Amino acid sequence: MNYGSERNERTKGGLAYEALFANVREKTGMFSSIYSEAAAKGVSIESIVKSKSAEDREIFSELKQINDQIMRMKQGITPQNVHHDALMQNLSVAFADDDFIGDRIMPDLSTNGQYSGVYWEYSRENRTEYPDDTVANGRVQPNEISELRIKRNYLLQPRSFISSLEADVINNQSAPLDEMVDLGNSCLYGLKFKKEMRIASVVLNAANYATNNKITLSGTSQFTDPASTPIQVFDDGKNALVRGQGAVKLVAYMGIRVLRALRAHPQLLSTLLSTSSTIASNGLVSKETVAAMLGVDEILIGTMRKNTGTQSAANYSTRIWDETKVWIGYVAKSPSLRSASFGYSFVKGPTESDLFWKPEEGAFGIFQARASCADEQRIVSADSGYLITGAVA
Repeated sequence: MNYGSERNERTKGGLAYEALFANVREKTGMFSSIYSEAAAKGVSIESIVKSKSAEDREIFSELKQINDQIMRMKQGITPQNVHHDALMQNLSVAFADDDFIGDRIMPDLSTNGQYSGVYWEYSRENRTEYPDDTVANGRVQPNEISELRIKRNYLLQPRSFISSLEADVINNQSAPLDEMVDLGNSCLYGLKFKKEMRIASVVLNAANYATNNKITLSGTSQFTDPASTPIQVFDDGKNALVRGQGAVKLVAYMGIRVLRALRAHPQLLSTLLSTSSTIASNGLVSKETVAAMLGVDEILIGTMRKNTGTQSAANYSTRIWDETKVWIGYVAKSPSLRSASFGYSFVKGPTESDLFWKPEEGAFGIFQARASCADEQRIVSADSGYLITGAVA
């Protein structure tokens, strides 16, 4: 293949190019007066030609066709005019928050399909208050222990989402899209997302706690103030908690701003230095070390966001879990008898999902996915939780 300029190479294409140019030069010479007249009047050549004879107009039309042919020959092949945009198979963009922590504070408790029922609660005084146990000599009756059992009710709320998809969408989708997979996943994710919001609302609501199980910090007591004493605040919170006989974990939730303040807090840093403990290379205390110093088994950080506007409005997101609050509490490792932990999500059972084909709907039928559950987020032992409000400024 000859890649040289067709004007300088004696190829078939080059000879054709020269022949066209010669023809143009010849005809252009015949019209030199036309070009001059058009320039003098400041009008187009076409307007001048229109005033000429039919023969001249025909010659001019031929000239224009030749000129267009030359321009096409001069137009080279570029990446743009040989490329067709292709759809990438290894990238798609989607947004989702997968940092669900609600189930680690209020774990699921199955009701085995029941929507309502009762459970027993032992009165707190049963194990914290007793009469005199001394017995005088002789036939004296000892004091009798009195115990109390309380029935508590639960009531589940059915919840469900559906999502529909026209069959023609499936037939026309382009890889890597898989709309059938997304159809069901969107419903399941939606239920999980709403459950997280309900748990956060219950846990962070100060009205759910007795006076001894909550505190509001301000001024120099807030963890963003170097003079504050977070270790003592946590100790006070832990001392207010009660627990039962069942296996539990002592868990703390804190907003990301609270964790940031604690990792750089002088009280924690100085304590570590005094015990010859290792501080991270960035001069901050690790999350695991913070947990150990505050005396909790685990620290949970809530980073999930929610859009506070409508779907059609501009996106404005805030954290589901308040960044300025801290929660400390006992969480059951598994539900058991005679145990005390903060709360559960009472659930009918596992979340159910279905896929339906509805040929009578739409132009070509639709697929419809549904996800359903029934639950209630319930505090069963409020004294097993402690809420700190205004932990940071």
